[in-house]
Amino acid sequence: MGHPSKAKAYKCRTAIHTAVKSDCVERVRAVGRAFGRDKAVLCTVGFGRPDEDFKVLQEMADALPRGSFQKLGLNASGLRTVFSSLSSSMTELRTEGGGRSLTQREDKVVDKHQEVQYSDKVKGSDGWWIYSHEEFTGKFAYDLRSKELRPVPPEVGATGMAFMQQPFASGAERFVYRCTEIQVPGEKRDRWYDQPWERYDKDSMRALRRGLRLVCKEAKDKENFNKGKDFLEPFARIQTDAAALADVFNHRVRGPRHWNISFLPVSLYLLVDENYPKEEAWVLAEPELEGKFTKWNNNAGAVLQVRSPPLVTRSGGALGIVEEEDEEEEEIDVYDVPQAFSHFTYEASGGTKLVCDLQGTWNEDDGFQLTDPVVHYVSSSRPDLKHQNGATDKGRAGAVKCNGLCARLGLKPRRVGSTRRRE
Repeated sequence: MGHPSKAKAYKCRTAIHTAVKSDCVERVRAVGRAFGRDKAVLCTVGFGRPDEDFKVLQEMADALPRGSFQKLGLNASGLRTVFSSLSSSMTELRTEGGGRSLTQREDKVVDKHQEVQYSDKVKGSDGWWIYSHEEFTGKFAYDLRSKELRPVPPEVGATGMAFMQQPFASGAERFVYRCTEIQVPGEKRDRWYDQPWERYDKDSMRALRRGLRLVCKEAKDKENFNKGKDFLEPFARIQTDAAALADVFNHRVRGPRHWNISFLPVSLYLLVDENYPKEEAWVLAEPELEGKFTKWNNNAGAVLQVRSPPLVTRSGGALGIVEEEDEEEEEIDVYDVPQAFSHFTYEASGGTKLVCDLQGTWNEDDGFQLTDPVVHYVSSSRPDLKHQNGATDKGRAGAVKCNGLCARLGLKPRRVGSTRRRE
């Protein structure tokens, strides 16, 4: 490098590397500031020898909450696969709509590398907001019969709930936080809690966990944040409605366990917090999913193209819904099930709504455990109607693709929007 001394050359080389890395990372952050940290996505790929140093690419990806880094060898087919995967996940299966024209809250930053120690206690000093006793107003669930929120009891012994100050993920319209119901003693001192309940020193607050690990969600944009319950209640209604349709679908299919469709139960919590409009902090919570998170279709008609190993059932056997003259075995891919469910919801509702944006986890024991569905509401009297069920409701523009299971269910190919009954 033009230096007479190797030591000086090494220092110069190190300084150049440091400057280049800093410049690259700062440029990525500048893109995030310009377009929104949660809206800009940077995916970097390290393609080269196994001993290559890709730390700069790794740090560039980590500069944005939704960034990702993948390290490959020198296999060209692997490079082709990773670009195909990135293209599918970033364009075909994204949820369309949301708060793109809204103002994102500046007090929350997504920390996708957030680590939480799962012990029997939560502490304010670890980043938890703890609400208990007079700051815990109630827990509610949406009732489909009365079409309103109804009070439900918390876990046995719980006196409140807690969630992390900063989210670990975000969707089209909401931030996602780690959450739990908790127990805090009242005026009586306890051996594990060395002071009476009082919310004057957040860092010294502690509580015992109660019940399942939860995640909670709240609006990511200022305009929706100010709506409080009015913004979150439709999500509870939609997911509860989807769960009811899933029960009907499972009864109709009567297939193996790995075909089962279920949606996580959701609850709304009302907390007292002076930092929220009217000092009412409304959050929506559900059990935390475990396993590989997958999105099987989105709200624009796109479906996951990667196929699973075929799961074979005998025609008319496990389904028990259609008589087949041909007794030959027919292959049904497990990934056909979510697409068939979306089609089923359209038929079962008389062509007035379609449940899609199906995402969650799958395993052979529980089947599909899903969350955050979108419901396209289709009106026969108002063809242009949209957003009855939130900003991601595309109305008549929603779509679904048919597969072999659709035919086994007796579902005929139908253009979304061709309703069978008048409203």
